[in-house]
Amino acid sequence: MLEDGASRGAGVGRHGAGWGAAALAGLALLVYVATLAPGLSVGHNGTDGGDLVAAAWTLGVPHPSGYPTWTLLAWLFTRLPVGMVAYRANLLSAVCAALSAGLLYASVRLLTPVRHTPAPGLGEERALGALLSENSGSLVAAAAACTLAFSSLLWSQAVIAEVYALLALFASLLLWLVLRWRAGGRDKLLWLAGFV
Repeated sequence: MLEDGASRGAGVGRHGAGWGAAALAGLALLVYVATLAPGLSVGHNGTDGGDLVAAAWTLGVPHPSGYPTWTLLAWLFTRLPVGMVAYRANLLSAVCAALSAGLLYASVRLLTPVRHTPAPGLGEERALGALLSENSGSLVAAAAACTLAFSSLLWSQAVIAEVYALLALFASLLLWLVLRWRAGGRDKLLWLAGFV
């Protein structure tokens, strides 16, 4: 077990990781919206789209198991004043997938230590190495989050009305909550993770 807060991820800038996660989620959302299906789609194994969209619009129950969380969130999204109803349900998947990538960025930042630049007076090559070392956590986190966001599997589910992007969001949220707790957070984070 680690003793001091600095070695447990507390050195990760609260705002730096947050801005990086928000920027990456925003980038992913822009790409997803640009490639979003304009209506119902059977592409990417999205054959449940019609059933799910109809259930979201009417607050009904799609085929078993019913997906109540997705249905309630999609009902909210279907009330947005943009595009067709199916487009709005597709937008829910895009938002969930983008948030999932942002949370993965924040989670990886919690796992990568921050190294501070050594004293000035180093040679140009060593200064560049120190700069890369200081930002390596952000680079690794961005690479991991981009790999998730732009993988063919998540991207295919982010542009259609399906429940899998919400599942990815919950998995990323669970990982982030547990890592925040491990990094010295309060026990309420662990309790919240239990409810996710």
